[in-house]
Amino acid sequence: VKRVANVLFDQISSNTDEQELVLSDKKSFSISEKVDFIPDMDNLMNRRKYLEEEIKRRGKPDPTRDKVPISEIEAISSKINGGEVHFTANIKIEVYGELCIVYFPGELDSNLGLKIKNASPYKNTIIVCYANGYNGYFVAEEEYGKTFETYVSNAPYGKAEEIVDNIIDIIAKSKNKL
Repeated sequence: VKRVANVLFDQISSNTDEQELVLSDKKSFSISEKVDFIPDMDNLMNRRKYLEEEIKRRGKPDPTRDKVPISEIEAISSKINGGEVHFTANIKIEVYGELCIVYFPGELDSNLGLKIKNASPYKNTIIVCYANGYNGYFVAEEEYGKTFETYVSNAPYGKAEEIVDNIIDIIAKSKNKL
């Protein structure tokens, strides 16, 4: 899986066009995205049951081999026990000339991170995840039901795209305000 951090590192380290960074030219923007939803308990219970049956099917549980499904079962159980999900994702955007930094409070799907980067009008855009809080995984709609992250995400289907679209909108507007 291609991670945002690897892609960003490769792109930043390959850029040899050095420019002075003037910190006094900073522009800041904030987005607060409220998330309220009730997880699909039937789907979560079905996934947990499937994982438990897979471990049993393999025979004697092996802590090394079964580490990922066991972790997923624990995370799903925690989500089932937690019930409704309520939080506010606080995103901050800072612009220094042609450098845009997005501080994202969770783990953003790499395709969504690239969507932000590709839509940015700035020469360099960096996305810093796990910043300004941690609200879990934010996964693209097309990934739902395929990966561990989609089952344990605190963001409902489609919310990650909504947040990313808002980030892109603010970045675009910020370029016009400079």
